Amino acid sequence: MVSQWLRVAFRSGVISLGLVGVVLAGCALEDGDMCIDDSSACIKRRLTALKSMRDDPSHAWVARKPTVREYVSGVRLFAYRASKDSLTCEQLAKGIGETAHAKQLLTSERTRGISAERVGQIIALAGEVNAELKAAKERRCRA
Repeated sequence: MVSQWLRVAFRSGVISLGLVGVVLAGCALEDGDMCIDDSSACIKRRLTALKSMRDDPSHAWVARKPTVREYVSGVRLFAYRASKDSLTCEQLAKGIGETAHAKQLLTSERTRGISAERVGQIIALAGEVNAELKAAKERRCRA
C-alpha cells in the first residue's frame, strides 16, 4: 500500500525524482528516533512514518518540534508536501515558518556526519515545500 502511494506520488509530482533519495537514503546522526540508514527495515520505517503523518486527520505532527533526523530523512518535509491541501490555515502558517527556517535547524554542528550535498538537498527540498505551502495558503486562507 505504501509503495502504491509512492508510485502515485511520483506520478503526481508530490515526490520529485531527484529528491526521493533524500527520503530513502540514509546517513548517521545521534539525536532523535527517526531511523535513517539504508537498510530495508529503516526505509520501511520511514515510509510508515510518512504514511502515518499524511493519514493523521488532525495533523498533530505539525505541532511537534521537528528533529534534525526528521529533516535529514525527508519524512517531515514530504509529509507537509503530501498534506498541504488538508492542513488548516494555522498549520500551513506553521509549516511555512518551519520550512523557511530549515537552514537554522540544519547547522553543521547538528548535521555532523552528513554530507554537505545531502544537507543542500534537504535545504532545497525545504524551499520547494515552503513555496508549495505558501501557494496553498494563498489559495485557501484569507490574510
